[in-house]
Amino acid sequence: MKKVWTTVLAIFIVMALVVIGCSKKKNIVVSPDDLGTATASPTAVSPNTATVTRTSVPPGSTNTFTPTQSPTPAYSRPQGWIDDCEDGASIDTGNVCDFNGDNPAPNVGGYWITFDDDDWSNPYPTAGTPGSTVPAGKSNCGTSYVWPESQTWAVRLAVATPGPFSMTAPGYPSSPYGGAYCARMTGYVTVNTIATKPASETQTGFQYGFIGMGVQLTSTAGASGGCMKVNISGYTGVQFWARSTSNGGAGAAFECKLPYTPNTNCDDPILGTLDAFNDYAFHFTVTNAWTKFTVPFVGAAPNHFAQAAGWGTVVTLANVLANASAIQFQSDCQCPYFLAPTGSVDLEIDDIQLYH
Repeated sequence: MKKVWTTVLAIFIVMALVVIGCSKKKNIVVSPDDLGTATASPTAVSPNTATVTRTSVPPGSTNTFTPTQSPTPAYSRPQGWIDDCEDGASIDTGNVCDFNGDNPAPNVGGYWITFDDDDWSNPYPTAGTPGSTVPAGKSNCGTSYVWPESQTWAVRLAVATPGPFSMTAPGYPSSPYGGAYCARMTGYVTVNTIATKPASETQTGFQYGFIGMGVQLTSTAGASGGCMKVNISGYTGVQFWARSTSNGGAGAAFECKLPYTPNTNCDDPILGTLDAFNDYAFHFTVTNAWTKFTVPFVGAAPNHFAQAAGWGTVVTLANVLANASAIQFQSDCQCPYFLAPTGSVDLEIDDIQLYH
């Protein structure tokens, strides 16, 4: 009997040892070489794409996924910014600038436009009178042509409404705001003589052919019956990037000017200007290489805005800056490389702003 109890006791002791051994955790030491190398491939995430963040949680709590959304980058441009043309693909806003004084914002300013030396829609008050070179009921009657098509040519060609100004690709490639688009005008300049003048022109012809494009500083600049002016006298000048393939890209003459018009319609100088078309202007030559121009309103000649001497009406720069409505770019001569039929005008503008 004693032997039996001894055997039972031995079995009990063995079972107890097994239970105790199973209740202990076993820690296994793993060499770093056994783990390999963890790699992560970064994935580009749209600023408006929700990303999932996994957070370590204590035992017993619920493991949840917290979606986080990256903020949309704020619109950031310098004070006095006018346009980088980067929404040029939009048929709704591609021709609207961003000017809003020191607080620029997308598409809150005026429109980009083109203009030329032909306007049959709004005759000069003195047209047809003794001494006038303009036929009765007509205006310049020049035949220079600009694209995007101007409103004046739309009238001449009986087009109900010209298409909106459209941006051109590409733009200034090194712009920090994108180089996809720029503002561009193309076309040609004509100089009419007695032999080449159109039938509607007077015998003297129109000798000062030009085409141009401009950007309005307010959305009312083209409104008939009244427009709002902007006081830009707090700025130092105008800055922009430009290039041109005219003259084979070797250098073509243009001007950047500040039109000084009455409040009846800031966008239609045919109704008359307060400086008799002698606008404050900066004259520059540009090649087919993108070039930055920083032009003060006041400075050492000729690198600043000034009126030409000997014609037009003398006005003060202070009045012009206090009543600004647009900044315009125009062909600056009747040069052979601009003249039809062999010449052509081509000017591209990007990243334009007023600067302090």
